[in-house]
Amino acid sequence: ATRAEASAQLDSARACLRAVRPDPAAARDLDALVGSLLDRAW
Repeated sequence: ATRAEASAQLDSARACLRAVRPDPAAARDLDALVGSLLDRAW
């Protein structure tokens, strides 16, 4: 997958998680985790 494809998949996963857990702290933690995973992958 390209970085754009991975990013789009992560965005949709993030939207699903936000629907389940709207907690802003959880969303921030998730964004930080996703960012570090993308940085490591590329």
